[in-house]
Formats: sequence, C-alpha cells, structure tokens
Amino acid sequence: MMSQEIRPGVTLTGPAEGVTQDGRGVLHVNGATLFVAGLLPGEKGRVQVEAVHPRRGYAEARLLQRYDESPERVLPRCPVFGRCGGCQLQHWSAEAQQVHKRQVVADAFRRIAHLSVDVEETVNLTPWAYRNKIEMPVVQTSRGTQIGYFASHSHQIVNVETCPIAQPPANRVLAVLQRLIRQYHIAGYDETRQNGELRHVVVRVGERGREVLVILVTRVRTVSWLDAVVKTLVDEIDGLVGVVQNVQPVATNVILGSEWHLCWGRSFLNEHLGDLHFHLSAGAFFQVNPPVAEKMYNAAQEALQCEGTETLVDLYCGVGTTTLWMASQVKWAVGVESNRQAVQDAQANAVRNHVANVDFYADTAAHFLMRWVAERQPVDRLLLDPPRKGAEPAVLDAILTAGVPRLVYISCNPQTLARDAARLSNAYRVTRVQPFDLFPQTAHIETVVGFEHR
Repeated sequence: MMSQEIRPGVTLTGPAEGVTQDGRGVLHVNGATLFVAGLLPGEKGRVQVEAVHPRRGYAEARLLQRYDESPERVLPRCPVFGRCGGCQLQHWSAEAQQVHKRQVVADAFRRIAHLSVDVEETVNLTPWAYRNKIEMPVVQTSRGTQIGYFASHSHQIVNVETCPIAQPPANRVLAVLQRLIRQYHIAGYDETRQNGELRHVVVRVGERGREVLVILVTRVRTVSWLDAVVKTLVDEIDGLVGVVQNVQPVATNVILGSEWHLCWGRSFLNEHLGDLHFHLSAGAFFQVNPPVAEKMYNAAQEALQCEGTETLVDLYCGVGTTTLWMASQVKWAVGVESNRQAVQDAQANAVRNHVANVDFYADTAAHFLMRWVAERQPVDRLLLDPPRKGAEPAVLDAILTAGVPRLVYISCNPQTLARDAARLSNAYRVTRVQPFDLFPQTAHIETVVGFEHR
C-alpha cells in the first residue's frame, strides 16, 4: 500500500539500495519504492516525487542532489547522456554493468520462472564504438532542424553531434549531414503537422568498418536538396558504397516505408560472421555488434551439443545467420521466418556461402512447427530467437509436443525469457544461462539459454 505522503512534489532523502534494469536507482523511503534516474547503489539522494503508480507499487522521482558517490561511478563520454534516451548506463563502469546484467537475468528467473539457475558471467568485448548501425530521427523544432535521438519515453528530440557507441564511420556521416542540413535548410519532420522532408537518417557500417551505406528517409519522393547531399557524401565519406532514398509518407513510428530508390552506388553492404559472408540490403536486420554475436552463436552451438546427425529447426531465423552458423554441425538445418524478403535473403546467403544442407520457409513459427510435428518430421535440435514479446504460447505448446531433446532459446528480454522458461520447465531442465552485453551502455541484454528434455 503506497503511503498517502508519497505524492507529486514531495521531497525525500534516502539511499539507493539497488538499480532497475534500465539503470534507475531504487530507494525505499517511508514505505514507498522510488525509481530515480542518476543514482547508483550505495549513493544517497535528495529526490522529488514526479509520478505515483499505486497499482504498480512504485513512484518515479527526480534527483535533486546526490551524496556519497559510488566508486563504480564514471564520467559519461557523451555530452547529452541523461537527456538522450539512447543510453542508460554510461555513468556506471563497464565492469559494474556486466555484473548488473547478470543479476537482472538471475532475478528474472527467480522472480518470474521460480527457477534457481547458475547464470554465467556476462560476455562483453568493447564498451565503446561498437554499433554498426545508427537510426536517427530528423525533427523540425523551434530551434530549426535537429538530428539525434529522442529523450527517454518521449518524442522530444535531443540533437546529437557524435555518438560514442557508434562506429567512427557512422559518426563521420553524421557530422557531414549535420552541416548539410544547415547549409541547405533541410526541413525535418513535424509529426504534429505531418510535413517536412527528411524524417530519418540510417547509417550502416559493414565489413567491420570498411563499408558505409547511407539511407535517407524522406516524407516525399522529390526533394530539391537530394542530389547535392548525395554528391557531398560521395566526395567526403571514405568507404561509402551506396546512398539509398527510402520514402515513408505514412504518419507512423515505423521508420522505413515500402518505396526504395538507389541514388548512388549499390544498395547493400558486405558483412561477415566467422567464415560466413552476407550481403545486407538497406533494410535487412543484422546484429549491431558482430564480434559479440559470434561469441553468442558459439555459446548456442555448444549448448545444442550436436553430433552431426541431427535435423535442426531454427525459428525466427531472419536472414539465416544462425541457421547457416549451425549448419556445419548438423545433418540438416531448417530456417523459419515470417518475413518473405528475409527468407529470400537467407536463401541467397546459403548459396553465397555454399551451404547445401539448409532449407528456409516463409511461415510463422507456431504454424510451421505444429505442421512439422503433425507430419512427424524429425526435430532433434531446436533454436529460437523470438522478438521482445517472447515466443507465442502455440510455439511453446508445439515444442512440448515435439519433445525436442535439446533446444536453445536466444532472448533480448529477460522477463519474457523467464516467463517462457517457466512454461518449458514442465518438461525441460535448464543446462546453461549465458548473458551477452551486445549493447554496452544501454539496458539491453541478450541471453542464451540451453534446455535439455527431462
């Protein structure tokens, strides 16, 4: 029961006893739980209550003054950290972030799945300059056109000159575009009036920094400044392989529309994972931190314990990265993905890498697996990497019906992972839980979990 004394505007003082997954300090004051951005465990803060959520059992507060600085506190590298919503943990040391993410996963299994599991140490390679893709909104404001990221839980744009977690080529493109937006008075998007010309800028970096692809997302097809901007990018950006225009006329939060136009060069990047080579079209999904992704896929491979005679089914396979990664370890690999364009990319990637023992199907995970099981097709190993909402109940039911001997669940959301693990625990025991810091400085966590049928 939330105390009636806890209401917006009230000022309180107390120590942070923990931290939420998204990096906010947790205070327990006067019987209330407060979440406060900017406080680390062990630090004391004077805070002002801003919002109360009695049904959820907590309140949100703003930090007014901090005492007793934590030894784990570091100076953020980004000048707009705390205002930009892209990163949540830059004020915390890399080592502390890894410990925190491991604890988040363990807590989710204990609290949601009611399972006590041994969570391995979080894998992290480099905490800075790792992202091979940035997606920045371009917004028309009273101060002119600004390009950057939205503030947390809002559509208030924070202008970004450079992003320390992005790879250097992406920041070079950003610097040039910041200048060109001012030079040509390019109008950013106004979502209230639904006008303006440039909506988003997407920069993708391939082959570990050697190739750059720029996508300019406009509201309308014809814009007067496009040719001049493309020419400047070609002249000034080393490694540029292509500039693509995407047209998104719809009033939506979805970044990319369905209309594409090649302005210069080519519309794809070359990239690799281990010995596998991929062509990535402008809109294709790919891991933003390939070196850590390679370690994540190796961990999944180890947990599956394949002997070379199995049929493996890979649900939510995207452009086939994990399917192709696992193919050398099994007799046959089957990738399943609902996005038909991604399936076509996966098939092309299989040909490109001379991998013959794979099939790819355009289907939903639940429908495919239920049909596969009904036809009594073998499923000796299963890999699933669902979106943040987790696996659909029908997928979990089909897994339980199939009785797959070993499976690996790759998750980007510890809460839905733990929920689904609880459902699977009726027939499976957990053999491995390994977190990966694919997104250092942010609250995001990737986890590889191995399951063995009881």
